[in-house]
Amino acid sequence: MNICFIVHSDFIESSYGGIETYLKNLSLELVKKGHDIHIISSSRNSLDNYVYNGIHIHRIGPGVIFLYPLLLKFFPPSQVINRYLYHTVANLTIGLGIYRKFRKLHKRKPFDIVECHDTAGLGLFFPLFSRVKFITRMHTSWTLAAVLNKEPITLDKKIVYFLEKEQIKRSDALNADSFSLRKKSAEFFKINPSEIDVTYYGIDLSKYKSVPKKKRIKGDYLIYFGRLEERKGMRTLAHALPKVFSKYPSLKMMFVGNPHVEERHHRLIKHFDAKKYIFKKNKQFEKNLIFIKHLPHKELNPIIKHAKLVVLPSQWEAFGFTCLESMALGKSVLATSGSGFEEQIVKDGKYGFLVKPNNSKALSNKIISCLKRKDLNTIGKRAKKRAEFFSNEKITEEMIDYYKKMSEKI
Repeated sequence: MNICFIVHSDFIESSYGGIETYLKNLSLELVKKGHDIHIISSSRNSLDNYVYNGIHIHRIGPGVIFLYPLLLKFFPPSQVINRYLYHTVANLTIGLGIYRKFRKLHKRKPFDIVECHDTAGLGLFFPLFSRVKFITRMHTSWTLAAVLNKEPITLDKKIVYFLEKEQIKRSDALNADSFSLRKKSAEFFKINPSEIDVTYYGIDLSKYKSVPKKKRIKGDYLIYFGRLEERKGMRTLAHALPKVFSKYPSLKMMFVGNPHVEERHHRLIKHFDAKKYIFKKNKQFEKNLIFIKHLPHKELNPIIKHAKLVVLPSQWEAFGFTCLESMALGKSVLATSGSGFEEQIVKDGKYGFLVKPNNSKALSNKIISCLKRKDLNTIGKRAKKRAEFFSNEKITEEMIDYYKKMSEKI
């Protein structure tokens, strides 16, 4: 098959998020199986088209947002757009640019399937103007993430929500990365859950087999890795830690990740300063806190591997690559119930541990309870075995069957 993926940033330029990780794992495996894979994305750094391990990557410019600094200076009315409609204009212009690139590629060799994520209506032009089978892959839309992060609901976000909903409504098929996301997205976009198929993310297990034995951090420590944002449960964890540190004075809590920011023409807007908030709630335990910026997996995996426990206190999570990656490393994970984490851990104490979200008292008690256990390594081994259920090879076969089914559908 000839498959086209649409994404804001390809995994060469941005290897940080779940969308990029999913796309990289799936694309590489699809190429191995003889399929033609093209990825079209936007970029501010390079517009070069190139081939990465058999994957054809096509980049377009960032649209009108590239001109914003000049427009703001010489065309005053653009300030209104910048203030009230920045994301709407940015995503429509990028989406149009991506669609135009697609049309050129499609003329050379017709595509069987186009897949685009559900963020910001980036793929809306495809179901409107193309007859190629179009799949919206649901990951957690931009507006849903904004609501979960308790960001102000602006006119800009309301319009982007409309664009996302229109893309979803006009798609030939919808596919979510978990049953939890299917339920949440159906409620958020007011659609029937039965219209959404579910296929889990796949993980490249080979990357987690060989990890250096040397510890980077001395002593016992807990670890959280991922974005430091509201919806990841940073407030809850901040309130839970003092009780844990009082019980274990030498224990460290490590945070690996970048803050949650919104970018507007190279200007970063921070909605919630998690690091500042955590320090504020743990003043007497500042020496127990360690913050490190986002690390590539080659550097991050050894830190996860040697942690006492991985703590993932999200308010809600669609799937949660962080949980699966930790399990693949043979680590015991404490995550929140009622979301995608639960579909990996299954049951508290089986492949990891579960605690109710948004409850700092329950979280601190559960962390202490886990630290008292002597079977963390045993549960970690079970978790590693469980991770095989999500192997990239297995999930890719499921996606191939799904693509074939969709391409043949009249």
